[in-house]
Amino acid sequence: MQETTPYSFFSKNLSTERLSRYLIASNGDEWKAIDFYEKNLFISQALHPLVGTLEVVLRNNIHREVSSFLKNENWLFDAEHPSVKLLLDHAKVNRKKINTNTLIAELPFSFWTTMFERQTFLSYSGRPIKIFKKLPAGVNRKVIKSKLTAVRQLRNRISHNEPICFEGERFSLGKVEKISAEVLTIFEWIDPIFPVWLKKYIKSP
Repeated sequence: MQETTPYSFFSKNLSTERLSRYLIASNGDEWKAIDFYEKNLFISQALHPLVGTLEVVLRNNIHREVSSFLKNENWLFDAEHPSVKLLLDHAKVNRKKINTNTLIAELPFSFWTTMFERQTFLSYSGRPIKIFKKLPAGVNRKVIKSKLTAVRQLRNRISHNEPICFEGERFSLGKVEKISAEVLTIFEWIDPIFPVWLKKYIKSP
């Protein structure tokens, strides 16, 4: 960041509202606020592949498990969820062919995390939890739901370039470091090979 660039350039293009949280954390120091903003960008960039890979792994494994349980690889077409209806309606309006692979790829992360909501979970006889081959004793649906909800919220904030490095009004890496570690834990519950593989190319916050 070049301090020769006027702060007004950033406030104009990024918006005063977007920078306000960073300005509060920096106690009004404009250049420190920009430094915090840049660090937030770098941390978001580092976390994006980790969270994105979890989304891919989660949806593929859930689909495989539920398909096996229902003995129907096209079960998504019958899933009663607004996201499924939206995709199918959109395809119909645009006369676009849509198949199971398209649904798997295009359904949002929130669809897959709702598999651990109580009602949805029970409607599939608890099969979604079977994707976790190394689940420790005492870890149940509620624990998984809580962790996945935190990851989904972080993912959404990263996607919308929102602040993620905060604890209250203080700029801090504590929260994102905790969620990053929990993502690796979720991977390990699916298959212990994942954390070993991921650490080779994914940067820590």
